[in-house]
Amino acid sequence: MISSPLITAADAIPLLDQAVSLDARSGPDSTSAYRQSHVAGALRVDLETDLSEPADPALGGRHPLPSLRAWLARVGSWGVSPSIPVIVYDAAGGGMAAARAWWQSHKHSKLLSEAGDERALGIPTDPSS
Repeated sequence: MISSPLITAADAIPLLDQAVSLDARSGPDSTSAYRQSHVAGALRVDLETDLSEPADPALGGRHPLPSLRAWLARVGSWGVSPSIPVIVYDAAGGGMAAARAWWQSHKHSKLLSEAGDERALGIPTDPSS
């Protein structure tokens, strides 16, 4: 049986206290959106700086994967380990940077399948400090 990588808001809420939540919203307003409100306890992850390495024009590609060593150090600094569930979300229902974050750590993460206002979905939120 294959477990779905997607999780609904209703299924995510009971896991929030034990999971690492990653806000992977991308785009020019994503940082201000995170500062305004995010899933309670969520860490901000950026497509350009956290999920990618700087592009090398000689090799091509807009968002090259980080080296395995760099990626493991990065997710370790977020508190991710094999025994900790990870919930990743963005403003597109997992269709953008959240899908990238899930793909990079898919054995231990779930992708929130609902996009939009977390409060409207019943998910506890906090403003960024």
